[in-house]
Amino acid sequence: INLCRKYSSKRITTELLTAVALTESSGNPDALSPDGECRGLFQLSDMACIDVGLSSEWIFDPDSNAAAAARYLEILFAHFNGNERLSLAAYNSGMGTVHRFHNRVPPFTEQYVDLVIHRRDEIAQYLKRKEVIRRQIKQCP
Repeated sequence: INLCRKYSSKRITTELLTAVALTESSGNPDALSPDGECRGLFQLSDMACIDVGLSSEWIFDPDSNAAAAARYLEILFAHFNGNERLSLAAYNSGMGTVHRFHNRVPPFTEQYVDLVIHRRDEIAQYLKRKEVIRRQIKQCP
């Protein structure tokens, strides 16, 4: 979560970045997709790396991978006018795929998008509970 917090923004929240990392790689910075096309904590493709200027030699570095993923999500959010579902679908299947489906979430990415959003919401609830507990402990004599 701390790594994701480092690269979060108003639009790309800590919770969203963390949910993407968990969904993409289960938090494994050395993850490699079955076809070998996507790599690292955020499972970035070569095309995504090119789009954000990440050299392939840094793709397995968690910090570089997280920074690149946050930049890529910013690009997608801007491209899809802030539409979270379309941006996540494009992260998973590519911008071109979302365009081919007439700017709708392709059926084969629905489950991915729903899972990321569900995890984002769970992480947000967890962080709120954690903050409440932290405040309560601070008030203890």
